Amino acid sequence: MSQPVPTTPQSSTKATWALVCAIASLVIPYAWFIPAIAAIILGTSARAEIRAAQGTITGDGRARAAVIIGAISLVLGLIVVIYLVS
Repeated sequence: MSQPVPTTPQSSTKATWALVCAIASLVIPYAWFIPAIAAIILGTSARAEIRAAQGTITGDGRARAAVIIGAISLVLGLIVVIYLVS
C-alpha cells in the first residue's frame, strides 16, 4: 500500500483580498466605506472558510486583520463625517 502524499496548506485568496480592501479603505479619501465594508464581509467569509477547511487553508491572521482594520476604518470615517457635518 502506498502512503498518501501530504499536501501543503494553501493560502486563502479571500483573506488576501480582504486585507487589500482593508488597506485601501485607509488610503482612499472619499469612498473609504466601500472597501471597508468589503474587507469586513470578505474577512468574515474567509475566516469561516478557513475554519471549515480544517487546516488545509491558511490565512486566518490576514482575515482577522482585515476585519479589524476595516472596522477601524469604518468607525474613524464615520467619526470624521459626523465631525465635518456638525
